[in-house]
Amino acid sequence: EITVGNEGVIKTDGSYIVVVTTTDKVGKTSEDTYQITIDRDMPTVNITSHGENNEIESLTLISGTASDTGSGVSSSGGTYVIKQGNFVYGGTLEINESNGNWNARIPNDVFESESRQEGPYEISVTIKDKVDHYATAKRTVIYDKAVPQLKVTSPNGNSLVTKTDIQLGGKAWDSYGLKESGSVQIVVKDSTGAVKRTYTPAVTVATSEPESDNWNQTIKLAASGTAGQAGYESALTDGMYTIEIKAIDKVGKESIQTIDITVD
Repeated sequence: EITVGNEGVIKTDGSYIVVVTTTDKVGKTSEDTYQITIDRDMPTVNITSHGENNEIESLTLISGTASDTGSGVSSSGGTYVIKQGNFVYGGTLEINESNGNWNARIPNDVFESESRQEGPYEISVTIKDKVDHYATAKRTVIYDKAVPQLKVTSPNGNSLVTKTDIQLGGKAWDSYGLKESGSVQIVVKDSTGAVKRTYTPAVTVATSEPESDNWNQTIKLAASGTAGQAGYESALTDGMYTIEIKAIDKVGKESIQTIDITVD
């Protein structure tokens, strides 16, 4: 707070003109003028380029906005830090004082390095106003280099003519990790595109290609269960079908393969 003579206290932040006047014994005066800014509030900063837990394949630009109703955002002193475990990388922000927009450019090789670990990274951004009040914003992003890998080993090839139950098998893996449940999903559709069957086979977790199949599923041609009740599966009668097999990783990336089936 600033006391002004006997008139009290300036309570509202903003810019003010202060005039100081002195008077001598014979009434002559001199005065001087000062401009001051009162700023007791903290600035605000937001990261707009990435939402919380956004999935990224690389990270070369961070951007956002900052504001301060008092002294204004300073173009200097803004920093960013990216970290995961023992990995820490940071630098300075480019800040436009007139509108508060800021950005940080990150060299391509920081996240394109083969040694960069997948998983969550914390982004922390700090700016200040012109009287050195600081504000910080944080985001967590999920770095995932690639889609999951999917190999169908049975049946051999992408088409099959059969009159017996269908035996599916294959391998699914992801370097960051597959979805915890339902990481392999199988959908059987008829020639009109209508869904006839769905399956979520058990999958043995793998972050690299397993030596043998880590998922299997039998698709029976005959009807199963009681019509009208939960779990009922109608028969797969003679005709053409498409089997869609999907692998899903932790951040929701997908790989899909299809097999054309003719039941005869």
